[in-house]
Amino acid sequence: MPERPDKGTVPGMSMAKESAELRAENAALQQENAELRALVVSLQRRIQDLEERLGKSARNSSKPPSSDGPSRRLPTKRQRSKLARGGQVGHQGHGRALVSIKGWANL
Repeated sequence: MPERPDKGTVPGMSMAKESAELRAENAALQQENAELRALVVSLQRRIQDLEERLGKSARNSSKPPSSDGPSRRLPTKRQRSKLARGGQVGHQGHGRALVSIKGWANL
C-alpha cells in the first residue's frame, strides 16, 4: 500500500525541505517580533517622557512663569463685588476746580 502525504504537506515537497522552510520562517517571525517588542518599549518610554513634560508648569517645576502662556492662568479666588465698576451713584467726586477763561488767558 502506498504511503499518502499528510494533510498539512504541500504536494511534491519533501517533509525535510518543508520543515526547514517552516523553521526559517519561524525564526524570521521571532526576530521581527523581538524587534517590534523593543520598539514598543522605546515608544512607551517616549510617551511617558512627553506626558511628564506636558504636565509641568511654573508652579510644579523650575520653569519661568512666562513659559506657561496665557491659557494656564488659574481662576481667582476673590469673589466678584455686587457694585458696578467706576463711580458709584451718590458719591461726590474730587477734582480740580475749573479755571475761568480770564485766568486761562494769563497762563
